[in-house]
Amino acid sequence: MNFLAQQGVNAIPIELFSGHEIPKSASVISFVDLNGTMFTCRDESYFKALQVIISIVSAMVWVAADLSIPGESSIMKGFLRSIVTENVLSKYAFVELDYSDYTSQERAAELLVHKLNELQESTPSRLVDLESVLRGGTLHVERLVPAESLNEQFSLRNGFEDDVQERPIGAQGPIMARYRQPGVLSSLYFTSDLDFSRPLDHDWVEIKTEAIGLNMKVRFVVALVFYALANC
Repeated sequence: MNFLAQQGVNAIPIELFSGHEIPKSASVISFVDLNGTMFTCRDESYFKALQVIISIVSAMVWVAADLSIPGESSIMKGFLRSIVTENVLSKYAFVELDYSDYTSQERAAELLVHKLNELQESTPSRLVDLESVLRGGTLHVERLVPAESLNEQFSLRNGFEDDVQERPIGAQGPIMARYRQPGVLSSLYFTSDLDFSRPLDHDWVEIKTEAIGLNMKVRFVVALVFYALANC
């Protein structure tokens, strides 16, 4: 608590099961998951105690570490993801400590307070990174960015040729969706459907889809396919 006080924070320590003592709309930095056993082999009382805290706070930084069971802290990460998905106004961040690359307590306190301040000042138009790993005195985030030079080198080395061309989708006649790399969404492309007007074989049936259940990851793809068929 002394290190938090050095950052200008008036910290009040409160136990997990005393969440009702937290002032309404207070900001919280949680250390109850530092040994990675918040949810593993626990009874319902732990979950209810967490519900009380989440219903009270205005912003919370959840600090976790996998000291007991590797991967256990990911349970809380998924839990917070669900809350943020269901309530876009919620302000929760997940910080995982990596003890393999030491961070001093003073530096850790500085970064945690900085993350809490980011949450408090965030708006729908000013997003912050909600998941990070505290390693070696720095907050690391998971983010994929294209490496154009590496992609080009890989294509040249493996003899890949990009023969996909951009054309108006409504002027191509019957088309069908294909993947250059099965399972890779970014490799989706459309090609001419040469069998579209061909009579059905005697053991084939034609199906008209009226409604279909969609996974969030494929909804955009299916929408593209339907749009393409509608414009054939």
